Amino acid sequence: MRFRYPENFNFATHVVDAWAEIEPSKRALVWCDDNGNSKTFTFRDVSELSKRAAAHFLKQGIKKGDRVMLILKRRWEVWIALVALHRIGAIAITASFQLTAHEIVYRAESAKVKMILCADDEWVIEQINEARKDCSSVEIYGLAGAEKEGFYNWTQAVLDEKDSFVADATLTVKDIMLIYFTSGTSGMPKM
Repeated sequence: MRFRYPENFNFATHVVDAWAEIEPSKRALVWCDDNGNSKTFTFRDVSELSKRAAAHFLKQGIKKGDRVMLILKRRWEVWIALVALHRIGAIAITASFQLTAHEIVYRAESAKVKMILCADDEWVIEQINEARKDCSSVEIYGLAGAEKEGFYNWTQAVLDEKDSFVADATLTVKDIMLIYFTSGTSGMPKM
């Protein structure tokens, strides 16, 4: 099987935005949590929210090639952030909510992470706060759905964002979109 795609393929525009244009009310994402909360997003919703999130990331100083660590415990914001980061050519690093401060420092320093966006979870916040002093490249700390000392409410900032960003026209299929770390079971994790 061979895939055919344009040199400037971008998941955000060629998939999400295309579906938003073809079938705007088609269900794209159904999210629920253990507490009975749920949200349903159409392709139009994901397209519009990710465009606003991309504009917001740019205003925060995140640009093409920058790395953003997402510790979001599978909150709905992870999907919006992933599509938004891809729009601007920034690189997402999804990370487990079980990481300790030492593991956060190792990943942030190895990948030269510029921003950490995390879930409003006591353990995660505690580990990030402990890691801060050793995360030399991290400039911005965002929190999904809440504001706490040292973290701004990323979710509210995106919902309040008036601007929109479609996609970086200079992106190609060779640009990096995601970085994963190995589990590190037989040594330090590798990118």
